[in-house]
Order: sequence, then C-alpha cells, then structure tokens
Amino acid sequence: MLRFWLGFLAVVLVGGCGTATQVESWISGETKRPIRHLLVIAVVPDEPGRVIFEDKLVKALARAGVEVMPSYEVATVSHWRDHEALRFLVRRLGVDSVLIVTLKGVEEREIRHPPRSYRVPRTYGWGYYGYYHTVWEEVHQPGYTVRQTVVRLETNLYDAESEKLLWSARSATIDPKSALDAMDSFIGALIDDLQDKGLLP
Repeated sequence: MLRFWLGFLAVVLVGGCGTATQVESWISGETKRPIRHLLVIAVVPDEPGRVIFEDKLVKALARAGVEVMPSYEVATVSHWRDHEALRFLVRRLGVDSVLIVTLKGVEEREIRHPPRSYRVPRTYGWGYYGYYHTVWEEVHQPGYTVRQTVVRLETNLYDAESEKLLWSARSATIDPKSALDAMDSFIGALIDDLQDKGLLP
C-alpha cells in the first residue's frame, strides 16, 4: 500500500482520465445545513501525501463555495491521536465542520474472464430474389485474467460543536494510474455526492 501511495512522487499526471470511483454514502437526519467553514484532515501513510491530498481537497471544496483549511497548516499528525488536543484546536479555529478522509487500503485483485464461443454471420453475395446468402462462423475467444487495483477510502464529516457524525462515505477507486490519479477521481466523486446531499452551498 505504501509503495503505491508513494508512487506519485516520481510521476506527474494530468487529470484522472478513465479512472472510476464508486461511492456509498449515508447522511444523518439531523444534517440540515450546508458546510460553510471546514477543516480537512487526510489520514495517509506519509506527510508529503497528506499535504498534496489536503491541498487538492481544499481547492475543490473552495471552488464549490466552502471556506476550507488544510490540517497540515495548523497541526502535526500527533494532534489527531490526541482527542482533547484536536477538540481544542477545532474550537480555536472556529470551523463549523471537520472532514476526515482515511486511506483504508490498496487492494490488488485478479478478475478471471472465462473463454467463450459465439456465432457470427458472414455475408458473401446476393441471391436471386435480392436476399443475402449468409453463412455462420464459430468464433472462439480465449479466457483471460485482468489485474485490478482498488483504492479504498473512508470519509466522515463531523459537526465541530457537537462532534456528531453528519455524513459518511466509503469509496473504491478502480485502477488509478497513480496516487495522484486516485486523489483526483476520488475528489470528483466526493464533491458530486456532497452536492447531491445538499451539503455544499
């Protein structure tokens, strides 16, 4: 997992072409207002990855009309392990919500497609009455195996004052080209879901 996540350090990619992210989300019945002032925390294996991920989240959420602050600007990773320190920091910052994105794992899996056979028509000429003469050929397609990489993230949105969970999502990003590609695909799907749930201004 760490090797994959660190891979972006040596690769520069543009966009997330072809990469798909699936999101399953839940929203609390008590969630009645959009996000206005947000602290973003990315929980990933390395500090450079945290900075890049949080910057991307901040830019995307800011474009959606949210005032956003990345956690790396105000605290070290040790703060997130100390509940009281985190609570004090959130209150001092004056944010109304906290978004925590956690990398749950990078899964490598194989999908086996079995061999199959099917018949296709081959037309070779006109008949006396204007019909095509057709023969059918048997076509055989051999089986093959596809390797897939799946990046799984869990994202939780909390109310800063009550600390109640407002919204939660689990996502799976399929076959990203790098960690950067995974981030871009995930963030696009995240913004779409937050908008669908009425959580963005």
